[in-house]
Amino acid sequence: MRELVLLLSFAAACGKGDAKLDGRPDMRPTTGTAVTLDWTMSRDGDQLQIDYTVSNPTPARIYVLDELPVGDAFAPDAIIVMGDPDAPDTVRLSRALIRTLEKVLTIPMPGARAVEPGATLTGTARAPWPLRAWHNYSTVDPLRGQPAQAVLQIGYVADPGASGFTQRHLPDGTTVTVPTPATVGTQQLLVSDAQPLPK
Repeated sequence: MRELVLLLSFAAACGKGDAKLDGRPDMRPTTGTAVTLDWTMSRDGDQLQIDYTVSNPTPARIYVLDELPVGDAFAPDAIIVMGDPDAPDTVRLSRALIRTLEKVLTIPMPGARAVEPGATLTGTARAPWPLRAWHNYSTVDPLRGQPAQAVLQIGYVADPGASGFTQRHLPDGTTVTVPTPATVGTQQLLVSDAQPLPK
């Protein structure tokens, strides 16, 4: 397991112009954080299952942005699947706000889950097997063949206070806490080491 925290600049989401985010974020390493990501993959018939744990040993609350909106709802099992332009044998599995180069009118914000100091958060995602490229609100290039390994990316933000979030009301009557554009502009990614895909 490797801890690598990367800062994403979501300028367009904040109304400050276009950011070139095609799943390869503007990678500016940050320091002074110890939030970590552990994960495993397994085959379950015609699906790939991803189980992960985010640990927050820091003295401050964080919010994990791992609930992906799909249309008018949130998909509890969904995960973004994109190829890595710099590593053709690698696929990137992401639960975060990942912008692409496609122009969209509205960028749907991911749902946020709090992780208190000293606490952990677990999640499970599933993707159809064999893997194929998928994004929760955009069009992405197809994978180049069947990749041999994968990395997992999970988005999170430091606690911005109550003003940094809003409530999205869904057609089924439920509500989901989502970050404001300004908050999501501070999103960081936890990026795992590559693991071989199961056969």
